[in-house]
Amino acid sequence: MNANTLGKIIYDGREKQGISKREFAKLLGVSERTISYWESIDIENSRRPKLSHLIQLSIILKIPIDMFILL
Repeated sequence: MNANTLGKIIYDGREKQGISKREFAKLLGVSERTISYWESIDIENSRRPKLSHLIQLSIILKIPIDMFILL
């Protein structure tokens, strides 16, 4: 999984939907810090979103799940 791309997809998708970090965090049941972390993850980082969160991200951001899985 290319984490740089994953972070950008999450950030761009959230911005496109007009969802604040705070609102996004509430929708996903995580902290704002987690959202910031996901949006800035890099190749070296091993704390990526769990599959259950990727499914939620796909639904909320209206992005096909395979966009997250195939990175």
